[in-house]
Amino acid sequence: MSPARIAAVLFATCALCPAEPASEEIRNPYFKKTEWRVWRLDPSPIEKAKAAVPPATDGSTIQPPELAKRLWPSEAVPPGKLFLLVPKASEKFAGTWDDVYGSWSGTHGWVRDEWKSPAGTEAKGIKNAILAFVDNDPGENHLKLGINFYHQSTTGMAHTITNRVLPQKTDLYEKIYFSSGLITAPCHLSLVEENAAQTEVATDLYLAYMPTIFNSVGSSDSETMAITKLVIAGAHLSPAMKLKLKKTGLYASAMLWLWKTALPVDAPFDSELRHRVAYASVGDRFAFPGGYGAAGISRGDMCLDFHEFDDNEHMKRMIELARGLTVAPPEAVVNVVEHTGGKMVYALKKTVCVVQEAGQDVELRVSTHESYDLDDKPLAFRWKLLYGNRRATVEREGDTAVWKIRVPWDEALPEGRTTILLVASNGTHDGNPAAVNVYRKKGDLPPGGGGYEDYKYDTKFTNRRPIVVGLQDSLVKPGQTLTITIRAIDPEGFPVTFSKRAGEPGFFDGNVFTWKVPKNVSPGDHVVTVIGSDGTSGNNYEARQIRLRVGPKVYAHIEADRVEGKAPLTVKFSSQGSFGGTKLEWAFAPRAPGRPVMPKAEVTTPVAAKTFDKPGIYEAWLKVIGQGKDAEAVTHLTIRVTAAEPPAARPAALAIEGNDVAIADGDTTPSTFDHTDFGAVKLKTSIEREFLVLNEGDAKLTLGKGAVTVSGPDAADFTIVAQPRDSLDGTASSRFAIKFAPKTAGERQATVEVKAGLKLVKFAVRAGGTE
Repeated sequence: MSPARIAAVLFATCALCPAEPASEEIRNPYFKKTEWRVWRLDPSPIEKAKAAVPPATDGSTIQPPELAKRLWPSEAVPPGKLFLLVPKASEKFAGTWDDVYGSWSGTHGWVRDEWKSPAGTEAKGIKNAILAFVDNDPGENHLKLGINFYHQSTTGMAHTITNRVLPQKTDLYEKIYFSSGLITAPCHLSLVEENAAQTEVATDLYLAYMPTIFNSVGSSDSETMAITKLVIAGAHLSPAMKLKLKKTGLYASAMLWLWKTALPVDAPFDSELRHRVAYASVGDRFAFPGGYGAAGISRGDMCLDFHEFDDNEHMKRMIELARGLTVAPPEAVVNVVEHTGGKMVYALKKTVCVVQEAGQDVELRVSTHESYDLDDKPLAFRWKLLYGNRRATVEREGDTAVWKIRVPWDEALPEGRTTILLVASNGTHDGNPAAVNVYRKKGDLPPGGGGYEDYKYDTKFTNRRPIVVGLQDSLVKPGQTLTITIRAIDPEGFPVTFSKRAGEPGFFDGNVFTWKVPKNVSPGDHVVTVIGSDGTSGNNYEARQIRLRVGPKVYAHIEADRVEGKAPLTVKFSSQGSFGGTKLEWAFAPRAPGRPVMPKAEVTTPVAAKTFDKPGIYEAWLKVIGQGKDAEAVTHLTIRVTAAEPPAARPAALAIEGNDVAIADGDTTPSTFDHTDFGAVKLKTSIEREFLVLNEGDAKLTLGKGAVTVSGPDAADFTIVAQPRDSLDGTASSRFAIKFAPKTAGERQATVEVKAGLKLVKFAVRAGGTE
């Protein structure tokens, strides 16, 4: 069905025609009662529906699958498997049979029938274990048929929704979310990153991050495996919890919460790594048994290590969360009370979008009073800058539910989003957040995406990707402390912060990676995925994988006399540090998408020189070949070649951030938004807050020992428990931590000072001790 037809139907059914309404009142910002079909309560067939169960084209009878095709998780899971779905009813698990899938693309793409792990097929028969059909009357069918998962391919979806190109769709899709329906679609030509042309910049057509929909990296059918994974995870809920979520309209919210919480990244819940405009539906399509295919599935491959994740671990975590879910996650809701500056594109319950023109400061007063918990548990709120303008502020108006958000114009930032999350916590879980987006407009707004030719966009104002240079595999020994300084060159000069995937060794302090290698570490390769972000827009990330090699018989190591410069650039390479080989091979090529193999060898001597004639991002490869089967090692590192000489080095500049928000020198107004307000802490307990010292210049910043101090009348209650590193290279960063442990009840205040030679940043902190 065409986007125009869908929009017309949705507009005509703005109230969403209800199914038989339930009598019990519910907490929900759009519905007072359950107005949609809940098949667990009413499994009776719906005849001659405006829907089609293939191969029919319309008028099918919609009903739950027959008993023999329904699937429930088994309590007995075979060794090596994550789970087992069987056609045997369970009192412990809800099963799949009441999940409803509707396609808005006919049979052009369909919910995937099976999910596999490295151990083999873990689930099969999903298509027949749920209610699945082509939805021939979008919008009107939603409540009548109780649809939980939608998919539509490409046209009229993705950024067309988030940018409110078709207002009726954008508005109605949030109501679908609040009536247990999750809309999934591909991001198509956003985050393309599929060839050398997108090495340094990729198109991002999204004005807003919308936390109520699921977009996938790729095109048609790339989103459908996410539905299958969520059906499997939902099957592991208890029958009571699944019914509760579906009746109250929060099933889609819970599914998104499962997906985001379970992502195996080494980051807190409110991190930009968990809340993305688009996700890979399968964490690693190369490792997926039998392969994973869809249109545009190679999009994102220029930054593959960012988009990928351990799919097996993700599924495992979703299942564990679902099995243990006894308290429903809360729901964050935001209402705009007042707005000045910029153009309000829309203000929904979960997403706000404002377009900010040059020179405009955007101010919003928003209320959180409609946020809720299904069990009426008290809620705590926190605001988190996901990315964008680090000088944004969020302040609460007294003890009210109203907050003032200010996003000033910053000419130095590229075009893109400033996104601030509202996270509600009920003491057990953080819930799926709401998002306030302010889009910095510097050129034309993105095209609508209403047709296949409606995606062309000039990226001249778009954020440029930071490039990690010189990073390669490292040799490690049991018991040593390995330290690697990560050098990332951001074309716009922004500092770059780093993270990695969950379960990988080591930790980051700013741009320095450290691994305290256990004495009993297992021999072999230990992979670390270095993920870099300049934090400006939520796009154009950098990610590189390296192997930390324990006890290799053959090892390859590259020494380079430079890793950046103007074309033509001649770089001298050496294999010094390599061992175990009788033959060497060197190769050089532009950075390639996906999992590139080493190109054809150009040089076979211990040293090599290569002139890179044209600007670009290049990889230098070294293979060391020993004797015997598999006796070889390959490594590579990145060289950045520019068209012009690098700009003159900027002097060192000291800056401080808390909670990813800039803290101004002389700030005397502590805030929970930047973590300078520690909040209320019970006596005999404590809380720690981390802050980041940044060098916003290019010259080295010398801090020295004990650079951070605390003074003031209540300084004894605030303790520096971790100091930053003694010095920071250009655009580098390091963390320090402060612990607050109240000795008596009442408000406590102190002043924090960070010194770097003659440079000084001073700011106030506060906290409260409670009985």
